[in-house]
Amino acid sequence: MRFASLITMARKQRGLVLLLLCGVFTMGCLTTDKIDFVPEENLPPSIVSAPGAEHPLNEIGALDLDAPIPPGETADYVLETLIRDANIDQDLEYRLFRDPVSGLSPPILSGTIDQQDAFERDFPLPIPYALMGAPGICHRFELFVTGQFKNFVEPMEPEEEGDLDVATWWVRVTDDDTPFIAQECQ
Repeated sequence: MRFASLITMARKQRGLVLLLLCGVFTMGCLTTDKIDFVPEENLPPSIVSAPGAEHPLNEIGALDLDAPIPPGETADYVLETLIRDANIDQDLEYRLFRDPVSGLSPPILSGTIDQQDAFERDFPLPIPYALMGAPGICHRFELFVTGQFKNFVEPMEPEEEGDLDVATWWVRVTDDDTPFIAQECQ
């Protein structure tokens, strides 16, 4: 009898050990509560003039299309900007408009501003003289920057409302045949 009770006791202990091992290896946590994750905020970009910019935002620029171009330079009017954006891992899109008419004008330049892993992105935008417009006019140039534009049907609209900044430059364009401004900045 004694031998039989020892075998029964060993079986019970082995069963208990197996039960404990199963419990240890299958332990987990089951939650049925809904967890709300706050989506990352997409802050809009901001356009400012680069320090020491030749054509800053707060001044009316002037361009003589027939002025000699210094050696080593190109026939470009360069808008030297800094794009500030807290979303440093996001590429940005830009579109530049000359004398835009309420969202109907196509951009004269467009492209991507690559991420630079920094809050401020150095962004010099060269505008070829051929795109500067007719001489004798003070032209308005508007730079639109966003995470993504909606489409080309509404070329000034961002995909996400509010994710947009616009900067405006005024440039008086002249040449040898039209050395005066017939249409001032408006």
